[in-house]
Amino acid sequence: MRMNAQTSHGFRPVAAVLLMVASAASFALMGAAVKASTGSLPFLVSLFFRSILGIIPLGIIVIVRQGSLRSNRQKLLFRRSLLGFCAMFMFFFAIEHLPLSTAVVLNQSAPVFTVIFSAILLKEHRAIHVLPLSFVAFLGVGVLVGPDIAETGIEASIGLASAVLSALAYVTVKQLSVTESSPLIVFYFSVWGTVFAAVVLGLALLTGWGDLDLDVVARELSRPAGVVALCLVGFFGVCGQLLMTASYARARASLVSPFAFFNPLFSYVIGVSVFSESMTLHGVLGGILVVSASALVPFVSNGATRAR
Repeated sequence: MRMNAQTSHGFRPVAAVLLMVASAASFALMGAAVKASTGSLPFLVSLFFRSILGIIPLGIIVIVRQGSLRSNRQKLLFRRSLLGFCAMFMFFFAIEHLPLSTAVVLNQSAPVFTVIFSAILLKEHRAIHVLPLSFVAFLGVGVLVGPDIAETGIEASIGLASAVLSALAYVTVKQLSVTESSPLIVFYFSVWGTVFAAVVLGLALLTGWGDLDLDVVARELSRPAGVVALCLVGFFGVCGQLLMTASYARARASLVSPFAFFNPLFSYVIGVSVFSESMTLHGVLGGILVVSASALVPFVSNGATRAR
């Protein structure tokens, strides 16, 4: 019989919370590394490094734990990877064109969509209880980007679309988690993500899309600072995934998942202090509305489940 992750690690709420906060910090630093690298290179290069650098460490973890990388659910793993890659593609695009904190807040609205899609696709009838939070989150998005809609409307829409696709990817993860471990799912995401990123990079080079110039890429990769920034994208991305998995293994998701919303807070501090992004009233208020509504989703959803 397969042992529950929380049983094998024990119920350790304090450790779980600290791991989730560390995961949020890792993802915020990943976003900062993407932002730094897009100063000289298109986001497509960061996308490739985010995927390829996770293959070896994740593969080792899976082999040590399970003894094999094989899975009988390759079609579902491919679907999860494709959805996740498209979400990450849009998220990195948003980071390149929007303030770091704005892009992160838009992407962090994914839990609202996850519950809605779970109701539609998995028949988990809890979405009606989350609808008020959905309205609050969308109101927050309006406040966040409203004053700048003429200038950043398309980029903000793409950032929000990244949350929708992330939610669909999370729903697929729920289906996979019945039989597959989290490290295996993330490993295949890295493998397929590398393939997808290589194809997109190739097409961009052939068509000239995205201002991708091979000479510029080669020049930046010859600079130690450029290589370090790109490697940090992959490093912090993998660390964030592993820390999050370890957190969920030690406590209930409803307990630890709200602490993932330290990511926008960390990103806001990094954006202001490192990238000299301006602090605006509508940005703060909109961010608070989106993050608060999304953080409350696990509590409302689980409360509805216990009431049934």
